[in-house]
Amino acid sequence: MIALYCRLSVADGDGGESDSIANQRLILADFVASRDDLKGEEHRFFVDDGISGTHAENRPALQEMLRCCREGRVSTVVVKDLSRLSRDNLFCVGMVEDELPSLGVRVIAVVDNYDSRRDGKNASAGMQLGFKAIMNSWYSKDLSRKVTQSIRSEHARGMNLHTVPFGYRKGEGEYTCTVDERGAPVVRRIFDLALDGLNQTEIASKLNEEGAITPHNLKVLRGKGCRWEAKPNQRWTGTMVKRIVRNPHYKGTLVLGKTRRNEIGLCAARKTAPRERFVFENAHEAIVGAADWARAQGSMVDFDRGGTVEPLGHLFAGFVFCPHCGKAVSFRAGRRPGLACYTAYCGCFREAPSIALHDLEEAVASVVRTHVELLFGLSDAIEAAEASPERIAGLRSSLRRLSARKMRAYEEYRMGERSPEEFAALKAAMDTEGKSVRHEIERMEAAAERKASAFIDAERAFEIALRLEGQELCRETLEALVDRIELLGDDEVRITLKYADVFERLG
Repeated sequence: MIALYCRLSVADGDGGESDSIANQRLILADFVASRDDLKGEEHRFFVDDGISGTHAENRPALQEMLRCCREGRVSTVVVKDLSRLSRDNLFCVGMVEDELPSLGVRVIAVVDNYDSRRDGKNASAGMQLGFKAIMNSWYSKDLSRKVTQSIRSEHARGMNLHTVPFGYRKGEGEYTCTVDERGAPVVRRIFDLALDGLNQTEIASKLNEEGAITPHNLKVLRGKGCRWEAKPNQRWTGTMVKRIVRNPHYKGTLVLGKTRRNEIGLCAARKTAPRERFVFENAHEAIVGAADWARAQGSMVDFDRGGTVEPLGHLFAGFVFCPHCGKAVSFRAGRRPGLACYTAYCGCFREAPSIALHDLEEAVASVVRTHVELLFGLSDAIEAAEASPERIAGLRSSLRRLSARKMRAYEEYRMGERSPEEFAALKAAMDTEGKSVRHEIERMEAAAERKASAFIDAERAFEIALRLEGQELCRETLEALVDRIELLGDDEVRITLKYADVFERLG
């Protein structure tokens, strides 16, 4: 079987017509039909549409094609150009020069005029392949950095590239929004009810009684960019209400840059710290006044089983969870205020383990003080831990020398100074050595990348330790150093700290 592989990624800058999936299919089909040595053989397309070429593991079609190759079902792989296979230079060269040929699979890149059957033993073709792979890798990473910088630059100028929340519509001007005549009355109603003292659950019930349209169904009604069908019986929930009340967009404040991608080619993102965001007051027409927005925040509450409520501002809100059901524990009022899990379907419901707020504060304060003292030791660890660029540079030099030796051996073979058997054995040995060196470079670069990330975290943790030294336990301390607290039983907790593994990562 001939495997015809196509890939398109807007994130990698593959947006032109010449790179479109339809165009790639046409080029590959015409190429196979024009070659006598390929004509008539069964062929199959493997297509990754809209997926970055930087991370091979994220491409299901590529992984399926490689699996077919390893099972011996593929004789030839044909791509438009080598960048379709991968923009990771080590992975691309390793796959084209080592893995696929070792499986008896022929590789053809149409635009690059590369054919492993013809060029596999050609030293200059091998060098050209490596150079193209390096350029493809550099192009992808450089483009990603430029796109990120461009988005950050536009955020800094107050340009909203994203969707607008319920109650607004995109304006006629670029990057503008206007109040939506269908959604805005519902938003005003939510804030009016919040100002009357109703909590989020009560507001949701009121909206359902009144038949207020939900954000989901308004999108479907408009028919703009919505992938879901309308749900006529969809109801308002407390979570939906709270999300609206908490959003500063409704008081005219625009907040941009709230998330950032973790890594090139991945969709996973992290929330940015408040200092990394761009905030613009009075950026657009407000639906509610700033004073009313601030007053409405006090109506958003957490419930305990007994019905008493505690505003979300208490010290441990959002930090303490039940390990059985994963839900945040509830505030328990009374003579001994504390926290407990009252989730009805939780395995611990009948026992309802709890801890007094005072006892929890003492336990967390003690652990945090010890953690801060340990983080001061990062000063020495940061100085002691060093990357090894010299070693990586030495390995790259070894690869260049190995390529030169390959070329000399090939010239000797062409001049008749080496027999075909001798050249084949020498090339096989050098290929094995080259593969080993490339794997070592890849391992060391990955280790250096992890170490660089550890350095950043270590410096951040050390700065936090300096800032929080001697402070009483407060919300800032929790957000900076505590990741999660689990209520294991009565007066028993497990505290997970941030930066706890930074010493180990520094090696």
